Amino acid sequence: MTGFEPAKLRSYQAPVSLRAHGLAGLGLFDSDFDRASIYNGQRGEVGFYKALCLEDLIDDCSSYWSVAMPGDDGTARPDSKYQTDVDCIVVQGKTMYLIDLKYYASGDVTWHTRDGQWLLCRDNTTREQVGKPRHMSRNMAMAQDRFRRIFPGLQIQSYVVLIPTQDGLGDIAPGTAWPGNVELIDLPAMLAVIRAGGAGYADDATQQKLLALLKD
Repeated sequence: MTGFEPAKLRSYQAPVSLRAHGLAGLGLFDSDFDRASIYNGQRGEVGFYKALCLEDLIDDCSSYWSVAMPGDDGTARPDSKYQTDVDCIVVQGKTMYLIDLKYYASGDVTWHTRDGQWLLCRDNTTREQVGKPRHMSRNMAMAQDRFRRIFPGLQIQSYVVLIPTQDGLGDIAPGTAWPGNVELIDLPAMLAVIRAGGAGYADDATQQKLLALLKD
């Protein structure tokens, strides 16, 4: 258990930060996900926002929520073909984190992959597979490539982040990564990355480009 489980966060009224732009979970309404998937996605994004607030990190960075996938022409305009988005982008000075949040079943399990295409969940006691394999899309690899073209002066790092459920967090097998070598980590690890970066914000040019990509 991490202290960031939904029951712990439910009663917490997160403050509104002037450094946060957009709305957590908004991009899910444009997706093809079913209602349950949209609900879980929103819980993951809201949980991450509340965790940043609880850890006093929300005002130490610039954050952008539900950011549209840019086109492949190197400009900060939403792609007209792909309606996908990046759940959260955090900017600390010259460093930009692209973050995909996953609210997956947890507890005494280990998430792992054999081929880099399908994510598997294994019960740590029985060693049996839990649930169906989850396809690991190339969305974050695409986002990483396109944002690097738009922001050549920034160091861009991408992560897929597991958000705690009521059962806490599962384990992650070493080396588990999405296509494009996008590492799978858990919420405490992501918070540690942001904390280690220290206070820093997007400059005006970066901010204007990211604001242009926010979902309405």
